[in-house]
Amino acid sequence: MDYCKATFDAVGLGSSAPNVRGYKMLEHFEISKYFDHILFAQDVKHNKPHPEVYLKHLDYHQVDADEALVIEDSIVGAQAANNAGIGVVLVPDNEFPKSSEPRPDNVLLEVDNLNEVIKWMKD
Repeated sequence: MDYCKATFDAVGLGSSAPNVRGYKMLEHFEISKYFDHILFAQDVKHNKPHPEVYLKHLDYHQVDADEALVIEDSIVGAQAANNAGIGVVLVPDNEFPKSSEPRPDNVLLEVDNLNEVIKWMKD
């Protein structure tokens, strides 16, 4: 997270988790400081795979989809990013392990952990 915050102009979080649960997780892991903009389920009218959560982030940060990158832990989230026209790095959550489900066209990379994402970004 330090690398992302130091490297990118903006870092947003878009989760399908309910607000209360989401903010408790951020507090528990002490990571809210890494995000410039946070959206949870109650902050959007349409949940993933609808692109609303990502479109709101693009609008908030005033960037185009081709200037953004999404790091996702689910196929549904990757579909939402695809529907917004944003490339995705897929890091499957342990609760939702790699599946045989088809990947959206926008999945640029699929890895096992965030350290691999950072290595890929540095290369």
